Amino acid sequence: MQLELFDFEENKTKEFQVSSVAGDFEDSFFLPILGDNKMQRAIDNLSLSADQKVMISQIGEFTLTIGKKIFSLGRKILELSLLFFKKFPATSFGVIVGLVVSSLIPSGVVKGFAVPLVASLAALLKKLVILFSIGFGLKEDLKTTALGNVITDATANLRKSMEA
Repeated sequence: MQLELFDFEENKTKEFQVSSVAGDFEDSFFLPILGDNKMQRAIDNLSLSADQKVMISQIGEFTLTIGKKIFSLGRKILELSLLFFKKFPATSFGVIVGLVVSSLIPSGVVKGFAVPLVASLAALLKKLVILFSIGFGLKEDLKTTALGNVITDATANLRKSMEA
C-alpha cells in the first residue's frame, strides 16, 4: 500500500510504501507533536497574563480515559491550536473577532420573554458575523499565500491521485 502524507514542517508531500497499516496507528495519532519544552515555550511567548497562561497549561493536562486507554485530549487541542495560529494568523484572528462580536449581539429576549422572530434573526446575524470575519481572515491569508500555497498543493495532489 502506498501512502502520501503531507509534511507541514517541510511543506511537501512524502510518499511511503507500506505492506499494511499497523494496528497501533490510532495510538500514534495521539502522540505529542510538540515536545514539552516547545509547548511550554509557545505558551510562555503568548501575550497573556500569568494567570491566563496557567489556565492554558491546565487545558493541556485534560485527559480522556476510555477503558484502559488514556488520551491526552487537552494537549492535542493545544498543539493543533498553536500550529493553526502559527500557520494561518489572519484566519485565526478572524475567528476570534467574529466570536467576540457575535457575543455582543443580543439574543432576542425582551424582559424574560423570547420573541421567536427576533431570536431567529439574532441567531442568523450571529452566524453571519462569524462567517464574515472568518472570510476576511481567509482572504488575507490567501493574499499572503500561506493558505494559498497549501490549497494549491492539496488540489494538485488531488488531481494527481485522480489521474492515476
